[in-house]
Amino acid sequence: MSQKRKLEEVKEILTPLSQSNFKYFYRRSTAPESIEEFTAALDGFVRAYLTVNRHYGDDTYDVYSTIMFDLKIRSKIVSEYDKSFAKDENRQTALNKAAQKMWTSDESFCTGRHKYKLFSMMNEAIRMDHKDMMTPLAILTRAINKLCLYNSDVFPRKGLCFRGGGMMLCHRDFFVERKTYRVPGFLATSFSNDIANGFME
Repeated sequence: MSQKRKLEEVKEILTPLSQSNFKYFYRRSTAPESIEEFTAALDGFVRAYLTVNRHYGDDTYDVYSTIMFDLKIRSKIVSEYDKSFAKDENRQTALNKAAQKMWTSDESFCTGRHKYKLFSMMNEAIRMDHKDMMTPLAILTRAINKLCLYNSDVFPRKGLCFRGGGMMLCHRDFFVERKTYRVPGFLATSFSNDIANGFME
């Protein structure tokens, strides 16, 4: 099944967040309490994502590159956790920082058709809302949100942040100053224009 066909099927089953599988599993999940639980959720999500996408005909995954992709991200998570823990930060703070390191990872693996990065896989999974991906995805989301869902006194100058990505020109006129809209997934932004540009390269 082509990518276009997959997107068409996804559009047909789109539901409001309140009725989504993601919301159902998210409400019943908790943030990981150990690095082992964290990496198990990562492994589970990558496996579930590949299994679901094989259903849609994208079976060109190279097993070796997929395993290396998983191991590289896992290595970054554990390294960040160990570094934070060594600074006498508590276990939960160390896990929270490891989650941020995972989310911002630029590691990728390629198939014959696509190039995959973890943050794009997670956002696609949220949009697809396939129940087989939701349990590990909800745990990873809880971990990421630990450092996202809090009030901060630090805001970017003029409230301006930057997004490294692209879109079809036909959608560009929708995005005007002061527009309010909901994003079905994580919207990664940076206070730095240079960092945003780096994700577009």
